[in-house]
Amino acid sequence: MEKSSFQKRLCRLLLFCAGAEVLILLLSRFYRCPFYAITGIPCPGCGMTRALLSALRMEWRQALHWNPMVYPLALCCGYAAVCFLMGRTRQAASIRFWGIVGVLLLAVWLLRLPSIISGDSLLFIRPGSLGDFLVSRFLC
Repeated sequence: MEKSSFQKRLCRLLLFCAGAEVLILLLSRFYRCPFYAITGIPCPGCGMTRALLSALRMEWRQALHWNPMVYPLALCCGYAAVCFLMGRTRQAASIRFWGIVGVLLLAVWLLRLPSIISGDSLLFIRPGSLGDFLVSRFLC
């Protein structure tokens, strides 16, 4: 008996989630942000892996401190997963939808940048980096 299209989509989604989980666990151990490596300034997504891992451990406040976009992004991914399961792949992969998410991520980063520069954040500018040089020359 052949599987229904819903069952096929569910299997694909579960495989994708399992692969994403393995990737996140591997990235949290070995990957370093190229933007941070070059500039010394945390990028808009910096802290997202640690925030996700904190949320999975039910450390809600810690997750918000690492990256406040962890919960809105999780909701957006959940919405995309539901759209995919319902067969609305165009809606799940909408450039407009993910563009808005990207703009929100950038806006939150710009709002967090002053606290990162002042050192009041869990994320920090690496001493001796290009970002440290720029901050010390132009903002202090």
